[in-house]
Amino acid sequence: MINRLEPNIYSIAPFLTGILILLMGVFVFSRNRKSKINTTFFGLCISVFIWALGYSLMYASRDEQLAIWFSRIGYIGVIFIPVFVFHFIVIFLRVKIPKFILLFVYSLSIPFLILDFTNYFIKGMYVYFWGFYPTVGTAYKFYVIFFASVFIWSIFMLFKNLRVKSDKVIDLKRQSQIKYLLFAFVFATTSLVDYVQN
Repeated sequence: MINRLEPNIYSIAPFLTGILILLMGVFVFSRNRKSKINTTFFGLCISVFIWALGYSLMYASRDEQLAIWFSRIGYIGVIFIPVFVFHFIVIFLRVKIPKFILLFVYSLSIPFLILDFTNYFIKGMYVYFWGFYPTVGTAYKFYVIFFASVFIWSIFMLFKNLRVKSDKVIDLKRQSQIKYLLFAFVFATTSLVDYVQN
């Protein structure tokens, strides 16, 4: 398999990004292993790491079948990113939602995880100057709807909690944290443009 990989400048950047995000997740998790927010953040970091590693190896692949395999591995991470973002924000904001809603959001990932290894999700590869890139099947559009819906719901929760209620004491530190998270996730939502490519 090694001789079927040829790292290039486009494969190095996601690889290094994935390693740095994984290290950040390990650091946060090691600070308090019993904390739900630390554990959820670690899950998010692992998801991003799997995505970045899979795509790095996909870009470095020299044949289409290997590239498809690595894109499927990468999508294992991508599928769980919106779920961990949602869970992280629920914990961070201390939003009271029934457990079944959280379980429901997690369970919505399972069909996409199964479909990931079929042509209904990824059916082939485009070839660009940076390497291979997946071409998607008919079920993929439902994943994009799922991803966008969960991400927008998460951003809405942040935005809603940013507004200061007149009957509550303003916690400036908390308001700043929410602002930074809101900015980060709104910025991250621009990654939906990537789905147009598919």
